[in-house]
Amino acid sequence: MIRKAIACVLALLLMAAAAGPAVPVKAEGSPFTVYLSSSAQPWNPYADGSGGEEFWMRLVALCMQDEFEAAGIRCVVAEKRPEGSTEVTNFLTARAQEAEREGADLYLALHSNASPEGMSRRGTEIYVPTGDAQSQRFAGCIRDNFCYPDKSLISFQHNDSLLEMRTPSMPHVLIEVAYHDREDETQWIEENIQQMAHSLVNAILAYAGRPIVAQWKAPEPIVLSANALTLSGSGTAIITAAAPAGAVWSSGHDDVVSVSSCGVVTARQPGTATVAVCADGRIGYCQVTVQGSGTV
Repeated sequence: MIRKAIACVLALLLMAAAAGPAVPVKAEGSPFTVYLSSSAQPWNPYADGSGGEEFWMRLVALCMQDEFEAAGIRCVVAEKRPEGSTEVTNFLTARAQEAEREGADLYLALHSNASPEGMSRRGTEIYVPTGDAQSQRFAGCIRDNFCYPDKSLISFQHNDSLLEMRTPSMPHVLIEVAYHDREDETQWIEENIQQMAHSLVNAILAYAGRPIVAQWKAPEPIVLSANALTLSGSGTAIITAAAPAGAVWSSGHDDVVSVSSCGVVTARQPGTATVAVCADGRIGYCQVTVQGSGTV
């Protein structure tokens, strides 16, 4: 009798394995939750000098958050790294722990890439933890939906030494959207922030077994009081925006120009930076140039 029971259990396990990974099922009344971990590497500059990896990938995350809300999916966007901090291990571990506390069903790390020294590469790389069937299925949904124009250059990669490959407990993927050390790839990233966000939202909708939004139209940009500014020394200026309360402001180079939550920009040292405001999936940009000497 015991042998028969064991045989039945083994048969059921084999049938489940043959069926492949199941679509995740949430408890009734519990929203499907996605955790977005945008790059925390402001020191990775883009080829055109407009800003760093952290700045541009956070814009993708913010646009995704707005679209998820419309789709009825709960989204948690990780906080930015504290200014001046270069510590990595504890910071990313804390993000994985936060994702678990928030009950996240998926963890998506958003990055852009840089070619090895002496090389010039193109394309999208999707990093997947080895042997994790649900993460592999998530990666497949991203490959099928991501908007990179040359689909033959979207590839799967494995590197289990990466912190964001081994710390999250839920299905997780890290995407390197394109190579920011090439001018053509940099231009593609900056011109397609919202489309990237939309295609990644569709990937997650597909993973969750929900209808994707096939038709997409680029939203109108947020209108700013100035699209370009020049500041001297430690000068300040106010950029006003036709955006709702709660719009998120950010600077591509915090060491050149800082920006407050209400659009006050302050010069810190000579250079140029892109300042952005994001709300409701829309973005407005202002190019700020700082002239003169001194650091605030």
